[in-house]
Amino acid sequence: MKKGTDLFFAQRGKLQVRHPAKNRSVPFFMTQRLDAIEEKLAHLERAVAEISDVVARQQKQLDAALDRNQRLMEKISAIESDFGTSATAHEKPPHY
Repeated sequence: MKKGTDLFFAQRGKLQVRHPAKNRSVPFFMTQRLDAIEEKLAHLERAVAEISDVVARQQKQLDAALDRNQRLMEKISAIESDFGTSATAHEKPPHY
């Protein structure tokens, strides 16, 4: 293999890869490691995006539930003020 034109070449008995942008040689095992790291990074980026979507959806559901809870509490308060609190509302249950 010729060093000047080939992407892969042997140097001192080791397979090397020519870095196209920098025109330098990089050990072949390093390019394999970089490829594996880039692949893992792509998977992690996709996982982060999916988790972000889930968190955004859950936040909307939580906001809706809190809003509904607030409206129900206001309805209960209005009913209690109209009819007064029941006599048993503040009594302890019999098992106390």
